[in-house]
Amino acid sequence: MTERRACRVLDVNRIAYRYEPVRLPDEDDIRTEIIDTSCNFGRVGYRMVTNMMRNSGTIIKGKYTAKAALDAERITVYNSHYAGMDNPTEFRS
Repeated sequence: MTERRACRVLDVNRIAYRYEPVRLPDEDDIRTEIIDTSCNFGRVGYRMVTNMMRNSGTIIKGKYTAKAALDAERITVYNSHYAGMDNPTEFRS
């Protein structure tokens, strides 16, 4: 059976089927540094963790810090739009 036909039967995108994630060689080290930094300083957001890592000499983007933080569930990714709301799905009037 061809790849195209098999993906159509399984309802899978062919590009998603062929996708292989690219991992950087130092990705695990950076993730552990993000988690260590966030655990040592208590309640901090991803922006503060990013700035602390940049001050220590690590070249890192804020989006990567936020993604690693969400995956590890160690630090909170703050959104000022929802600040102070009990239920963020409710809209402010």
